[in-house]
Amino acid sequence: MNQWVERYIYAVSKKLPVSMREDVSKELRANIQDMIADEPLKEEDISDILHKLGHPNQLANSYRGKERYVIAPEHYDNYISALKLFGVIFVIVAVTTIPLTVYVDGWRTVAKELFRSLSEGLLNTFTWTTIGFWIIGSLGKNEAKETWKLNDLPELPKPNQSKISRGETIFEIIFGVSFGLIFISWMQNGFPFFNMDIVGPFLIFFYISVLLDFCVGIVKLIYGTWCIPVVIVSTIEKIYSLIFSYFFLRSDFLNHEIYTTIADNSEYSIETIKNTIDLSKEILLIVIVVGTTVSILTMFYKVYKVNRKA
Repeated sequence: MNQWVERYIYAVSKKLPVSMREDVSKELRANIQDMIADEPLKEEDISDILHKLGHPNQLANSYRGKERYVIAPEHYDNYISALKLFGVIFVIVAVTTIPLTVYVDGWRTVAKELFRSLSEGLLNTFTWTTIGFWIIGSLGKNEAKETWKLNDLPELPKPNQSKISRGETIFEIIFGVSFGLIFISWMQNGFPFFNMDIVGPFLIFFYISVLLDFCVGIVKLIYGTWCIPVVIVSTIEKIYSLIFSYFFLRSDFLNHEIYTTIADNSEYSIETIKNTIDLSKEILLIVIVVGTTVSILTMFYKVYKVNRKA
């Protein structure tokens, strides 16, 4: 069938619950086929037929049934998925930070702080997720009434697109956010052998790094495949991490007491130890540069390979 017809059907079905998509697609395809009647039509004729059916969002709503709502029907499935995802991520992050709370405040405050953190966090998650989807729905209320063109229809998913594992992405988000927050908290409470006068100004950039890591994970979950938006966001995060790593590793973030401590417990001089640590930092920086470059090139190659086969 015509590519515009298929894209129109896809635009309608993607707004519906998964359980309805196949049946609606079949019904809609049959209806359009009856309207076309196997006649060779120009693009303008196809456009007229599809416009008679209405805006894809409007048609999708008619299949769902129009009801009063806070969250727009076309966004409801994504809203529930987002609530579940953010809720699970927050709970796991909160629980995995228990060892840090014990280390800093002791066991007596753990239960109280954990309950307060979970209750406040889950409430904020529900509140802001709901507000966000309500805003999205409100901004899109008049979308169906506006003129639209065939080119506005979403592209059909490519069968050879590389999928991103949802489970691995969720694990990356949980591990990245948990480890990042724990590491930052350790530094704020005086990480052994860290020069806090140097490390202190870097803390805000550590927080930004954790936030970017979280955003990349969310974008991966939204798109689910290696596509241009995912690659762009991931590239920005990796370049930021590379630049941040360069300036942090080049700084004098280690307390000089570490050189004395190692020298007192070994046969090496302070100068030798300092040179060895500096060399290790340079090697680590080279590894980060090479690893980041390879990772970025690999992502772009995945997208290029998909577009070349399409």
